[in-house]
Amino acid sequence: MEMPPAGDAAELTRLTALHRAGLAVVRQRDVPDVMATVIDELAHTLGYHLVSVYLWNGVTLRLQAQHGYATPAHEIPPTIGVIGRVFRTAVSARIAEVAADPDFFYADASVHSQVAVPIFDGAHVCGVVSVESADMLDGRDHELLELFAQQIGVAITTARLHAALVHAAWTDPLTGVLNRAALLNGIEGMVAEAEMSGGSLALLFADLDRFKALNDEHGHHVGDRALEGCADRLREQVPEGGILGRYGGEEFVLAVPGMEGEAGYALAERIREAVAGGEIADTVGQVRVTVSIGVACCPDDGTEMEALLRAADAAMYRAKAAGRNRVEQVGTRT
Repeated sequence: MEMPPAGDAAELTRLTALHRAGLAVVRQRDVPDVMATVIDELAHTLGYHLVSVYLWNGVTLRLQAQHGYATPAHEIPPTIGVIGRVFRTAVSARIAEVAADPDFFYADASVHSQVAVPIFDGAHVCGVVSVESADMLDGRDHELLELFAQQIGVAITTARLHAALVHAAWTDPLTGVLNRAALLNGIEGMVAEAEMSGGSLALLFADLDRFKALNDEHGHHVGDRALEGCADRLREQVPEGGILGRYGGEEFVLAVPGMEGEAGYALAERIREAVAGGEIADTVGQVRVTVSIGVACCPDDGTEMEALLRAADAAMYRAKAAGRNRVEQVGTRT
């Protein structure tokens, strides 16, 4: 086996390696960094020469980190190999003689034995960590690898839960677009960047027409579906680098860096047409929804977020006053 002989020194080495891996889980939210730490501890502290970590991506097991392989298998289907079997069955494998295992395939001709352990994200298997060796791997190697697999699993679960919390904190639960806080945070950063670089920024302020009447006549469930449908059509039109959020009630704001006035107006027209072209199904028939949009641009209409929002909002109200289902641009459209 590749580990140092049993004894106090060997046990201290094992515990130190595990401790460092545990610290990586606590201190690093980035799963690849945690896996790199685990690989480093297994390879350089504990002396394993061939180490690999595979994670399930919904289609196949994809290599995430490795040490010692000249030509590693970058993808392993769950239907083949020892690693595929461990993932499929959620049962660890300790193979004393790999030549006798029908599922084993060689990535390194020197391999004599293998230990492969499933990685769990909660109750679900999400990957496999494996050690292969020219020497004999025993029960201590198996136990140690299970502990490291737990560390990787904790990191994956922590990252997933953190991402879910961030998504919930920054996302409007009804429409799935950014909520007001996230939207304003993003716009503020875009305005600051435009001011520093001398660039431009288009701000579109959209408001559903006659939304209160829609709720009163058809019920809030139809109003909610109208908001969802409007958000979907807006989302389809967001250019690369732009952000979309629900400003409040039936109001949405879209910010696009690098976009100037005429392009912003053209984008608003496409959005208006897309929203007007859709309908919401109700028990009494189809309900048509329209939107009025105001367009403001940085730096022409303001160089601060609050000024741009006020300008775009005022232009939107001019669109309402002019008959709704319209686009108005600050200073150039009437």
